[in-house]
Amino acid sequence: MNSILNEKKVVTEKSDIYVIARINRPGVRNAIDPETLDLLTEIILDADRDETILGVVISSVSRDFFSSGGDLKYFLTLDDYHKGYE
Repeated sequence: MNSILNEKKVVTEKSDIYVIARINRPGVRNAIDPETLDLLTEIILDADRDETILGVVISSVSRDFFSSGGDLKYFLTLDDYHKGYE
């Protein structure tokens, strides 16, 4: 497997037929913020366009946890309901 992308918040590896996307935010137990969600979306869309890729596995860099869910600290910074909905 070759490392194809080493982003701060998501690390990806690609084999001949699949991509592993590992969330890399251990300080917040891999809470998903908008940037992380955008990165995961981009990885999935890129894999979808590649006819040789059969699937994407979303995982964690940590063996102790996957993801705590949405990043509540980010949501607390929003001053408008619609910004949170987006």
